[in-house]
Amino acid sequence: MAASHMDTMASPSYNEPVAETERRKVCGIDMNYARSIYGTVKLAQVLLSLLAFCLVAFIAGTNVRAIFFAIVTFFAFFLNLVLFFGFATSLHKNVKLFNWYYWDLVISGVGVPVLFLFSTLTVTSIFRPVILAAGIFGFIDMIAFGINTFFAFKRYRENKQRLARQPEYQVDY
Repeated sequence: MAASHMDTMASPSYNEPVAETERRKVCGIDMNYARSIYGTVKLAQVLLSLLAFCLVAFIAGTNVRAIFFAIVTFFAFFLNLVLFFGFATSLHKNVKLFNWYYWDLVISGVGVPVLFLFSTLTVTSIFRPVILAAGIFGFIDMIAFGINTFFAFKRYRENKQRLARQPEYQVDY
């Protein structure tokens, strides 16, 4: 019996899933998520928010509207960075107290009108090229938030349906 168990472990079909799992993890990040549409949109949100924040915070100056825009883009950057790493490192599967899909939907849904408002205020405040560029990146980030809201709603519904199909109590005998 031990010989047949060893033969099963040495077969290529047993080793292939392990090799595939190792291939798709780079520095603890699931590359399948990072390359998927969900990960790509989330990473675009992170990068666009960071770019808009850096343009306004470090270059633009002390315009009140620009400061509020910098605060909004910083929070957008930080919250989406946390969500990206939560999904990319499979932390969302381990931490059950926090409904990751729900908060992804809420942050994206709230981010669209907030970014629209503050990007509009930033673009119309002072006609300096840097602030104008930051506002334009804010509008592009708003579009990324809108796309992510659609996908987050879709994933939230799928997760909710999957949880409804699972029994509340699992008995292991």
